[in-house]
Parts: sequence; structure tokens; C-alpha cells
Amino acid sequence: MINPKLEHIVEDAEQETKEEFTRSLVGIHNPISKLAIDFVNICTRDQIFDGETSSGHAKYRMPTEDEIIEKAFSLAERTLDELVKRGWAARLLRYEDLKKTGSVGFHHNSADDRDKGARV
Repeated sequence: MINPKLEHIVEDAEQETKEEFTRSLVGIHNPISKLAIDFVNICTRDQIFDGETSSGHAKYRMPTEDEIIEKAFSLAERTLDELVKRGWAARLLRYEDLKKTGSVGFHHNSADDRDKGARV
């Protein structure tokens, strides 16, 4: 294993050439994660004001990894909160709450319903 987040696969089952590839063991399927990753890419380019040089010029430094991650995730969370606040996105019910309400767009068909020809 390359690292705990990746696996290297070699397949050569009865083939003349073997196939090798690396596969991620971490899946990102929600918008806040994708947004945070985008912000990480942006924040790595930022420089942080770090006082003045002896000649009075501004001095800058690159942010630490912790500063980059903290800023990126904070921006992602604040961005999604602002989207909801402006009505450009909506908070969704949790899965357990959806099961309780029988809301539109969520319907669990029982085996009896399927036997009667209900859409699954």
C-alpha cells in the first residue's frame, strides 16, 4: 500500500500484459468537501503579512499547512451558510427525518407494494 488513502493494484490474471493502477480509498461525495478542496488550492497561493523588514518594507510568509486547512474549511462552511441564507441553496432533512415524514421524493416500497406492481 502506498499510503492509507491509496491502494496500488496489479492485475495479471491470464493476460499477456499486466494492468496496474492506483485507486483512492477516500471518496468525496458532498459539496462542502469539494468546496474545501477548491479553497485549499486557492489558499496555498496566499501569502501572510509578517511584519516589516529592517528597511520598512512589508514582509510576507507562506501559510502553514494548519493555516491553509483552517482557512479553506472555514471558507467552505461560511460559503454554504451564505448560500442557504441567500436562498440559493436549501438545508435538507437528515435521512432519519426523511424516513419519518414520507416526504416527496422519498418513498420506501415494501415487498407487498412491489408484488402489486408499484414503481420501485
